[in-house]
Amino acid sequence: MNFGQGAKLSVQWNAKPIETHQNQTNGNDDYQRNFGNALEYSAVFKGSQNGKVATATWIMPDGAYYKNLDGTKVRIAKVVGVLSNVVANGDNSNRVILGFFNNPIMHAFSAFANSVDETFYFYDDAGKLINFKDGTAWFGIASLNHWSPAMWDWYKEAEVSETVKAISGAKIYTPNGNITLGDDGKTHEDQVPAHDLGNGFYGVNGTDWSGFAVAKISNGATFRWGKTINDNAGNFHWDENSKTYLPDKGEQTFTQRTSYYQWAMSTDLYGMAKTLTPPTPPTVKYKHTNVALV
Repeated sequence: MNFGQGAKLSVQWNAKPIETHQNQTNGNDDYQRNFGNALEYSAVFKGSQNGKVATATWIMPDGAYYKNLDGTKVRIAKVVGVLSNVVANGDNSNRVILGFFNNPIMHAFSAFANSVDETFYFYDDAGKLINFKDGTAWFGIASLNHWSPAMWDWYKEAEVSETVKAISGAKIYTPNGNITLGDDGKTHEDQVPAHDLGNGFYGVNGTDWSGFAVAKISNGATFRWGKTINDNAGNFHWDENSKTYLPDKGEQTFTQRTSYYQWAMSTDLYGMAKTLTPPTPPTVKYKHTNVALV
């Protein structure tokens, strides 16, 4: 299925933000080279936010579909992601940044938050929720990243751990074997199977730095995206000229290559036979490389 370029995004901020911004990127998702400018919509919130915070809707391009066990395909015409229950970590003067990308695979972003819940809805051409038959809808989760000073001599920051937990309508599995992600057909990133870190959270630790998992889902599945780190990255403000967030004191830049206070939520959906328990990794070419958010 095609979950890449060509989707049309709209966003509703359900909670009251301090400020909101739109880049008008016209579908430019070159987050690898210009992460901040690839954010189509973003907003800043003061502190933790209970309940529904933001609703993003992607109108999907041709080629996005769900496949039943009998081989019939149901077009996925629209994907809706609802962010809720944002837990701030107190950094950035207790201001959380949330954002969305045009590309629904990369799809969402947060900074300065310990966790964010997200519920996914998939609609057909008639505007109805697709009925995912038991064991036929699998949700791919990649770039569960981890950094530690014990892993690299050059890394001097606090330990980072990005995790995911199934809250409702989903069950997470950890397949055997690694996968490789690539965003341009040349650059590749190995992902190892994530494991249960306790209390239902999946991620990697030790010397592993990037993990993946798959989840069997029903429509309306909810996940909790978590990150443990003391960001200590200073305070950021929106710069209208450069269309991105800049540090007040110049000690960091808002890019995926140099920033370890960010994380992205990477998703895809696969139709697989329900006899796969646990499932083996699907054969798929990713068109992105998520960062430690990123």
